[in-house]
Amino acid sequence: MSKLTLETEKKIVQKCNRILVSQEKHCQCYDKNNLPSEDITKCSRKKKVVCNEYHLCKKYFKTKLNGDEPPYNPTRWDNPLVLNSHNCYTYFLNDHNEHTIQKCKELCTKNKTCKSKPRKCSKFKPQPGSFSNQHINKFTCKDMVYNIIQDNPAIKKSSFLEKCPLGYYKGAIVVETDRTYHFYRQDKGVTWSHKPGISPVTNIDARGNIIYAPHECDRNYNKQNNNGLNYNEFCSYLCVPTNVFKKTNSN
Repeated sequence: MSKLTLETEKKIVQKCNRILVSQEKHCQCYDKNNLPSEDITKCSRKKKVVCNEYHLCKKYFKTKLNGDEPPYNPTRWDNPLVLNSHNCYTYFLNDHNEHTIQKCKELCTKNKTCKSKPRKCSKFKPQPGSFSNQHINKFTCKDMVYNIIQDNPAIKKSSFLEKCPLGYYKGAIVVETDRTYHFYRQDKGVTWSHKPGISPVTNIDARGNIIYAPHECDRNYNKQNNNGLNYNEFCSYLCVPTNVFKKTNSN
């Protein structure tokens, strides 16, 4: 059997993303915590006929995973000391930064601000390049990817279609040109999630759809709010080492 061409695979990804997003509500299976099921095979047996295309697309997307992706577990990030001091960068790295948590705890204890003014801890959020003493001079793809790899030389540039090496999982970076950046992380079960600033972790995009491909999802949060963010430029997919395989640095 001949291999698919790159252009053919890109078209399949686009088509499958549309199918997965449009059929999500009636074809997805959920676990005991009401989170999307990681067991794609078991789910496909439950809803065979109506959701055949949906499950075929999920299985195709799964061929791009290696099994070392982290689970989607938003409650792990709900502790106020973590929620209010960690951002999309730490989530992308799957890091609970103890130094950052401690600084937030000290501020909360001193000023009793955790509940009344949770944003006070947001000043501790690690930034790409902080660990390696790089500064964010421009919010461009080139500069952001450079800072990320300076912090963590083990991180490798990749693509949606490439499978990361064992011990790695896939992440993605986007920017709003010359304004700010954002990160996404791929989880078990094929879907992607992210942590918008000090807000809770979520797996949906700006349109309220579950994320299967960050380069295809809606990243424009400026539709109803003139001050909202619009991550208009997709930069790159990246292979990130798991914390078991290699420690990552965010601050």
